[in-house]
Amino acid sequence: MDAGTTLNMGAVIFGAIAMGAIIGLIPFFIGKSRGRTTLGVVFWVLCILGNFIAGLFLSVPICLVTVIILFVMKKK
Repeated sequence: MDAGTTLNMGAVIFGAIAMGAIIGLIPFFIGKSRGRTTLGVVFWVLCILGNFIAGLFLSVPICLVTVIILFVMKKK
């Protein structure tokens, strides 16, 4: 592997983690505002993992489903 390929792979990994973290902030802050901080952190990590696996094709649906779950659950 040459230096260009390694640098490119690092950029792809960093971008996947960064975008997953940004998208995951939506369920995190909703969970925090509803008194479910632990669940918000778990859903944030799920968005990061989903974006790392399949990009926005997986992290956006995870975000939507987790936001629905948080709104269905009662506030603490």
